[in-house]
Amino acid sequence: MRNLSPHSSSETPAVLSPEPRGWFALVPSHQLGRGGSWSGVVANQACRITRAADGSIRGEGALGPFVEQNGFVFAWHGEGEPSFVLPALPEQGWSAAKFHRIDAQTHPQEVYENSIDHAHFPIIHKYADIEVRQPMVLHAHSMRVGYRISRALPGSQRRLTSEFEVQLHGLGVAHNHIEVPLLGMRTRMLALATPTTPGHVTLWLRVSVRFDRPGVLGAFTRALTPLALAATAQGIVHDFRQDLSIWAHKRYLERPVLVAGDGPIGRFRRWARQFYGPVPAGAVS
Repeated sequence: MRNLSPHSSSETPAVLSPEPRGWFALVPSHQLGRGGSWSGVVANQACRITRAADGSIRGEGALGPFVEQNGFVFAWHGEGEPSFVLPALPEQGWSAAKFHRIDAQTHPQEVYENSIDHAHFPIIHKYADIEVRQPMVLHAHSMRVGYRISRALPGSQRRLTSEFEVQLHGLGVAHNHIEVPLLGMRTRMLALATPTTPGHVTLWLRVSVRFDRPGVLGAFTRALTPLALAATAQGIVHDFRQDLSIWAHKRYLERPVLVAGDGPIGRFRRWARQFYGPVPAGAVS
């Protein structure tokens, strides 16, 4: 695994800025009723928002503007107008969503770097038969990568194969799409990493599922949607929690010692530089 050994490099650990630019999730929409308010810290800055009687969002502090979509209130952090917009995902056909919050000792860039670090998939998450179906594609503010993986079913030697794609927008918003062909099931997961105080992140997860098979079999599988949603959400939360201790103890190195399967870490880091201010001397290259 990269960046973990205290003897893997003689360089001094770098420090990622706690104030990246981009869109960051503040609170799920359903937790901010009319007349309600939310206060917190985003990118090391205090922020308070309220929902007016007409449903609009008003903010106090250095953040803004605000947008509300995909079940969350987002704030833009950075000078000037937002440099990109977030995609609005369609809700029709998808189940009700489950939300989960995880507080982690890490940085948003580290959270999403995991998406291309497929060397850790079998070691930490017990995935097997890993195939990169879509190599990492970088375009302006976005990143996309896709895999085929399998994992043994609980209490069985049989493996369930799935295909998943990560679509990342800046360093705060990812929507992941997972398909399990055997079950005719698709999962949409939002993974939203919001920097708070230096070295800390609030990670919001939003999970929904859908079954697209037609006929009687489709009707039967759709009847299982609540159970499938609960099991899928529980599994996703479990996977993210497996990474917590690694994030809390790893060192960020500008030039890490990589191993086969670590993925295109260097290209990802060069792309991520756009979400910070002017690059200081000694920054990631």
